[in-house]
This record gives sequence, structure tokens and C-alpha cells, in this order.
Amino acid sequence: AYDADNAELIYSYQGWTQSYKGKFTYGSFSFEPELYLLENTAAPTNNKGQSYTLASSYRRGTNKFTLYLQSFRTEKDATIGYYQSRRFNHVNHQGQSIELEYLDEASSFELSLVYKTMKEIDPNQFLDRDEVNNVALVLRKTYDIF
Repeated sequence: AYDADNAELIYSYQGWTQSYKGKFTYGSFSFEPELYLLENTAAPTNNKGQSYTLASSYRRGTNKFTLYLQSFRTEKDATIGYYQSRRFNHVNHQGQSIELEYLDEASSFELSLVYKTMKEIDPNQFLDRDEVNNVALVLRKTYDIF
């Protein structure tokens, strides 16, 4: 429900983001660790977010199989929740996800299975859920029009 106290931005946003990514390849295998950090320096507390991701891939011809493991945490005043990407699952949440992806580059076909679990860091009466577990099956096929 709408409440004037919950609809007001208490802190402005002034902060920074950093992203570190690497790629290591050995034959048909590749490993890609990634660290993403953010901090809202205008808020005195509850102002940090981070995401740790490891992608491990195996390529055979035009087929690529990738396993993604992710752990994330974004505190409630780290950024403006409306603008926060799905990558951080908005604000005031922490959790993990695992994804298995198959990509056929020759036919531009992608199939992935994702499991994500997350919970609120600071329980809030304005949110309807304390914990979320979801599973998604994604099928994607792209076509060249021209």
C-alpha cells in the first residue's frame, strides 16, 4: 500500500560502481569470474551492494554450454530501487542463483534453466514477501530479418 513515508527519497544518490571481470581459457573450456560492487556514499548505513559471479563454459563446434553461479547482496539504501537492475534483484535482497545455458550459435537458439533464491535483508512491511524461490525455463530463438 502507498504510504507517504515510504514514497520519499530520504538520501540522494552519490556513489560509485566498480566491475572486475576476467577470462581464463584452456582448450574448449573457459572460466569467467566477475565481481561487481556499488556504494551510495550519501547514505550513512545500508549503502552497499555486491555481486559475485562465476561462469564456466565448454565449447564444441557451434555449441556452447555454460554454468553460471552467482551470489548477490544489495542493501536497502545502496541505490534507488526503481532504477536498480535485475542483476542485483533490486534492493534490500540477498541470495544466490544458478543457471545452466545451452547456445547453438549456428542456429541462434538458446535454452537456459535458472534457479534463484533470495530473501529480504531488512524485513519491510511494504513488501509482500520475505523470501522468493523461482525457477525459469528460457527458450530464445533469434532471426535475421535483413
